[in-house]
Amino acid sequence: MGGDGHYAATRIAYKLGLTGPALSVGSACSSSLLAVHVAAQAIEAGECDLALAGGMDIEFPQPTSYLHQEGGIMSRDGVCRPFDAEASGTVFGSGGGLVLLADLEVARERGWPVRAVFAGSAVNNDGSEKASFTAPGRPARRR
Repeated sequence: MGGDGHYAATRIAYKLGLTGPALSVGSACSSSLLAVHVAAQAIEAGECDLALAGGMDIEFPQPTSYLHQEGGIMSRDGVCRPFDAEASGTVFGSGGGLVLLADLEVARERGWPVRAVFAGSAVNNDGSEKASFTAPGRPARRR
């Protein structure tokens, strides 16, 4: 029981003895950022003082190859090059990560180390104003 990804948040909360909201969210490639947004909103609303947010994807068995299709999401040469002019797509793999979020004033008052600060977040969807389902849509991103 609990092998499904929808159990991840509540299983982690159970194992670590955490209380407060424990939920899993899904929005395809933006699920981890959506989790950060929802966690920040929970802190802002006073539902919790600290929040763990993040995501994971475990491919089992691990794929060993894929068919590249021009205009698709997968890299032409099997290499992922984020923010690089040579980038031609992504590759799939397994991994995950979590961030611990707190209100900035509370973190400073308690002497906790602060590694990053974000001013806000929002949730949006590109709709169909883009080349394909997996392509980003510039007009919606600007909004």
